[in-house]
Amino acid sequence: MATFIDLDTFKDATIAAPEWADEVHARYPTFFAKQFALVSAYMEGRLRKRYPNAFVEPYPLQLVDWAAHILTYRMMNRRGIDATDEQAEDYRNNHDRAVKEVDEASDSENGRWDIPLRADTTATGITQPEPLGYSETSPYVWMDVQAETGIQEDASGGGTS
Repeated sequence: MATFIDLDTFKDATIAAPEWADEVHARYPTFFAKQFALVSAYMEGRLRKRYPNAFVEPYPLQLVDWAAHILTYRMMNRRGIDATDEQAEDYRNNHDRAVKEVDEASDSENGRWDIPLRADTTATGITQPEPLGYSETSPYVWMDVQAETGIQEDASGGGTS
């Protein structure tokens, strides 16, 4: 599985100070590699319903943006958020918005996003634009089936065989 973002791209895309990413990377060398994989797996898992073909490099900028917002919040939690940091609420709001937008993009019935499979094209990546089927049985169908069976049994003069 590919990751949509790497450390250099993250430092360019995050709203947090890039040196904080360097600080976290120095203190926790495996943190970013694991988080990049986890966030990419989450996003790909959600989007697979509507975009079953894998995204390829160069990755669409929207995926990079969502990954950066989700990762910024995770990075700031790992680093520690100063109680007086006025941007702390921005980290959380951007994280929540990114998660919500990933969910909207994966919604094959009411999805609001159309993401290409690559950043260097404008062709849609959607191959499953809507649910393949929908069925809802009426809660009263069983009564119709039972009545029909009873009428057939009465007509034949016998029970169910």
